[in-house]
Amino acid sequence: MANTFDALPDEPEVVVNEALCFIQQKLEVLAADDLTKICSDFYSTDEIEKARALLSCYVDKKRLPKQKGSDHDVSYRSVSMMVKVCVDPSVRLPSFCMVNIWNLPPVDATHVDMSAVLAELSALRREVRAVTELLEEVRMLKSLLHSGCPTHNTGAGNTPVSDSTTDGGQLSIGMSFAATAQQLAGDTNAFKNVVSKKEKEKRPRKVVVGESVANKHVQSVFTVRSVDIFVSRLHPATCEEDLVKCVKTMKGNIDVKAVISTRLKSKYEALYTSYHVAVQVDSALLTQAVDVFMSAGAWPAGVFVKIFQEA
Repeated sequence: MANTFDALPDEPEVVVNEALCFIQQKLEVLAADDLTKICSDFYSTDEIEKARALLSCYVDKKRLPKQKGSDHDVSYRSVSMMVKVCVDPSVRLPSFCMVNIWNLPPVDATHVDMSAVLAELSALRREVRAVTELLEEVRMLKSLLHSGCPTHNTGAGNTPVSDSTTDGGQLSIGMSFAATAQQLAGDTNAFKNVVSKKEKEKRPRKVVVGESVANKHVQSVFTVRSVDIFVSRLHPATCEEDLVKCVKTMKGNIDVKAVISTRLKSKYEALYTSYHVAVQVDSALLTQAVDVFMSAGAWPAGVFVKIFQEA
């Protein structure tokens, strides 16, 4: 019999079973067909049968009958029934957990949460920009030190000696290059607004995007981008008009040009329905729109949302 743990008051029971734990947790990020195939390929027939028998203790046994046939067919049908039970919101189940982490199927890059990937990519881009700016400043500092501090030999060990310091704008003879560099580093005005001609030519020119609403003498080309969203675990009676109203409620100050919702074929249409929602916005507002429409706080509780991908 599976291990169980005492739960706190008003908390669900905790039961140890890796297969049911994986199914219960990955329902939020994996399609039912993908989840069924992954589990049936990874777990043995005996492990799936133990999970089916355990889950049948919490539901009507007619919903999870023991399957007959070849091992692969039995495993696939059993997992499919367990997924159907776990996705049913009317069934109260315990919280399944795992003890052996190696008994969880590895999930490849085709089954990741793309909204999390986009967030990580955006953070990585910001870090790369910051590092690039830092490297540019270091390069400028090196150029100024070499071009602004000429050296000559002292004759004793050929120690480089600087011809200049910032002491009142006067040159000081006999100071080493290292001492000059150290003194210049402590002077906040030493390199202010000083850029060599070569660095100016290398520096990329800044690109700006106009934001004025008062200047209307010329007009930019209007372009539209689409935020494609996959919305699932909706009530079977949900219609396209409901999705349009939902999007308009959460859009805030974003100017939404159009909302196109397309109903998708669900495997269990009697339990839930899924939609492809395409929200068309101005190209300049695309990043803001993605943040808004991929926010967990904007959608109703229990609704599953991720970036839509063509099959």
